[in-house]
Amino acid sequence: MSSATREIGQLFPLMKTETPNPHSSPRWKPNLRSGFVEELSQRIGLRFTAAGVGDLRWTFGPEDAFHYLYAVLSSPEYRSRYADFLKSDFPRVPLPGSRALFERLAGIGRRLTELGLLETEGTDAPRWRSAPGVALANHRVGQVRFSEPAGRGRVWLNEELYCEEVPAEVWEFSIGGYRPAQKWLKDRKGRTLDDGDLDHYRGIVSAIGETIRRMAEVDEVIEAHGGWPGAFEPPEATVGEEPETRLRLVEPEPDDRYRTCVPFVPLRAAAGAFSETQVEDEYAEFPWVEVDTRHRLREGMFVARVVGKSMEPRIPDGACCLFRGPVGGTRQGMIVLAALRAHRDPETDERWTVKRYASTKRSEGDSWRHDRITLSPLNPDFEPIEIDSGDDLRIVAEFLEALGDLEE
Repeated sequence: MSSATREIGQLFPLMKTETPNPHSSPRWKPNLRSGFVEELSQRIGLRFTAAGVGDLRWTFGPEDAFHYLYAVLSSPEYRSRYADFLKSDFPRVPLPGSRALFERLAGIGRRLTELGLLETEGTDAPRWRSAPGVALANHRVGQVRFSEPAGRGRVWLNEELYCEEVPAEVWEFSIGGYRPAQKWLKDRKGRTLDDGDLDHYRGIVSAIGETIRRMAEVDEVIEAHGGWPGAFEPPEATVGEEPETRLRLVEPEPDDRYRTCVPFVPLRAAAGAFSETQVEDEYAEFPWVEVDTRHRLREGMFVARVVGKSMEPRIPDGACCLFRGPVGGTRQGMIVLAALRAHRDPETDERWTVKRYASTKRSEGDSWRHDRITLSPLNPDFEPIEIDSGDDLRIVAEFLEALGDLEE
């Protein structure tokens, strides 16, 4: 007697095919509601393209939208805040309140997608080790267990072989009802793993570790852009609109520092002295400026005037801009303030520049290094700055918002 199991599944493909007429070939079409696309386009000031990805200067594509959605759904704060709703209905994702938020979350979502599909490894890969006194450990999956001698997590394949430097949070990390770091090994109990299998497990552990860090980064980015729900409120001004004057120099009380005001940093004076120290210590000598912004002020933020037309229309020539340093996590796609060592900005002939950051990397043994860094303008009339080594610059801060000019 046989029995069949029938399950109900729902699929939401990002792209689907359509055939306009019987004589034409099928073509790909984004599976996104037109109303969603139109509203998102208005929010971030970019034109939608049916191609997979946009350039995020003038266009965005269906994959960019997907990566943004994936990042928000990966937010621990989102999952906690809307836990009751997620139990009973399809998740609803708020639209971004700014292009900057969309760009940052889409970049993190892209990385999370790559990690989830194991298209790339995380930045920290563990190592397999033999137990003390064992010269040649066998690779047969036995009683899988986890231990933390001296706080260093170990996943034991059997009594002779273990994977070292596995954090407890990686071992316990769950997706749905499964803990992948545990399930992958337990599903292979009794099997002898080859070197490719062992490397694959290292990749799983590494990807989970970076996934956890990227999920936390999603919350950090949202907090930096106004938190919940402020980061997702519609912008008051039209994209490209000249910012209003909202700044004035002040003599703040100690309690007002980084609550209503931040340091005002003349970049020409500070660029040569940028260091790894905290911004509030580094710029204590500079005046303070009162800031009207939806970003929650914190230590490490400062205002600086950006000159030049290479970042228009996002940053008008001469606008005073809010920055946040130091910069942690991924910088891909981020607009940054960079201090240059072996280069100058060709537009301003200065040792500092504000540009969009992108880099490629190459592995060197067990580590990696930057192969090439590109600092790109938003204005297509200007050329990017190409840098061969990460030693030739330092990323000082992340651009948050163009605020306007100082009051006279």
